[in-house]
Amino acid sequence: MKIQKTLAGALAIIMVCAGAAWAGYHGMGDHNMGDRGMGRHKSDRNMAAPHLGILHSLELTKAQTDEVVEIFNTYDEAHETLRQEMREAREQLCQAIHSDEMVEADIREAARQVGEKLGALSVHKARVFSEIRSILTAEQLEQLEAMKTKCCERRKCRQRLHKAIGDYQDIGE
Repeated sequence: MKIQKTLAGALAIIMVCAGAAWAGYHGMGDHNMGDRGMGRHKSDRNMAAPHLGILHSLELTKAQTDEVVEIFNTYDEAHETLRQEMREAREQLCQAIHSDEMVEADIREAARQVGEKLGALSVHKARVFSEIRSILTAEQLEQLEAMKTKCCERRKCRQRLHKAIGDYQDIGE
């Protein structure tokens, strides 16, 4: 009974945080970002969308905002191409894993392709954020590092929560 109350409380907290995150994500229209702004709901087509929340909290100047938008616009087509290649590589891996006949060489090749695409996408993202970091002030860079640390702590907390929920479900069976 105590575990159920704890899990119910954790679920309530997660729901509140998710609601706040959603509200923050969709309430970012005051920077006049044009078609790159948060009003655009196709975040899978918008490399900037997941990261603008963090950048918004850095209180960018109008000039910095314009530069960030220009950076994202510069890399958008290449980013979308890399994402599409990654999706296709993952689909190939999934097909190789779940095929009627298990062929280890096919699975290894598909996994190698996923790794190659992930590497290319990771380098691309690092290049974009390296350019963005170059336009930030020292104070903004410090704030960004603090936010990244906090984000990592939250991710670890969520992972522990998911593990605890999984462990609890295992006990109930």
